[in-house]
Amino acid sequence: MTNKDRLKELFFELAEIDSESGKERQMADRLKEKLRELGGDPYEDNAGEKMGTEAGNVICRIEGDNSKEPVILSAHMDTVKPGVGKKPVIEGDVIKSQGDTVLGSDDAGGIAAILEAIKTAQERNESHAPIEVVFTAYEEGGLNGSRRMDFNRLTAKKSYIFDSNGPVGTMIVEAPGQDKYDIKIKGRSAHAGLKPEDGINAIKVAAEIISDLKLGRLDDQTTANIGVIRAGEETNVVCPLAKMEGEARSRDEQRLKEVTEKMRQTCETYCEQYGAELEFDAQRLYSAYKLDQKDEVVQHCLNALNKVGLQPKYEATGGGSDANIFNANGIETVNLGMGYEKVHTTDEYIPVKELENAADLAYYLITV
Repeated sequence: MTNKDRLKELFFELAEIDSESGKERQMADRLKEKLRELGGDPYEDNAGEKMGTEAGNVICRIEGDNSKEPVILSAHMDTVKPGVGKKPVIEGDVIKSQGDTVLGSDDAGGIAAILEAIKTAQERNESHAPIEVVFTAYEEGGLNGSRRMDFNRLTAKKSYIFDSNGPVGTMIVEAPGQDKYDIKIKGRSAHAGLKPEDGINAIKVAAEIISDLKLGRLDDQTTANIGVIRAGEETNVVCPLAKMEGEARSRDEQRLKEVTEKMRQTCETYCEQYGAELEFDAQRLYSAYKLDQKDEVVQHCLNALNKVGLQPKYEATGGGSDANIFNANGIETVNLGMGYEKVHTTDEYIPVKELENAADLAYYLITV
């Protein structure tokens, strides 16, 4: 349905743009040009200023048939590292990176699919819904752009984000919430050889906490992790400060609250036992969501998949995406499979057919 050659050319153009997280200026400017070519008037918000990064979220309305319900199509502009100097190449029936970088199909593939779908609908004079295009900044590593977006600028109540692994046809209908922990344990320094009894070893307190915590997979919906520890500078000093960073995720909101509270209580117990001070900061990065197969946003996607000739695959995931933020702001949102493989590595690739399927799906999402 969509123009396959033009789609590949567009993907190559976008994938070659350097757009590591926080450094999306060139990508944002290029996408605003593309959206103007489609008749839109793109707006860049101040999320970049809030984050201290190069670019904000790019939002653009493409007018359509007002008898149809408006729809949001979204993808993110940034890539993980190493993402400077990307050179995509076609090898057989897949597109891969030529060098020692990621390919960037996560999420240049999603962007290309969205833009090509709109272009095709316009060329064919096809009646399509009013479209709100949202290209988010700094999605990798914390959904940073979408968490700072003003959702009052959006009118649509259903949204599709092109940013998941799994073949096209995959719908992420359930995803966890995440709490992030920043923990400081303040002990007391002393000479480790002369007066160790005068000190309070923050490393020892941290070790006691970690040994008592249940980490890893807690149940089929919940995980917890301590991933970063920073402490100590000299072997002859009783360590006065230990810093830990961790997280918990769960698709059950109540369970997530319980795990976070248990984390806090465990830290408090051992700090009190050893006479250390505690600073415990828990930040909700995003909340869980769960969609029903009967929900309108899912049913509409089913209709579009039927037009493409693909079968749906409903999935629950252990990771977050912009879909968590959209759903939390009252916009029913499905994260869609893009078919890319080995993302976030230099072996990343995307089958050409999956890219084509994604563009066709986007086309039918706005025209059905």
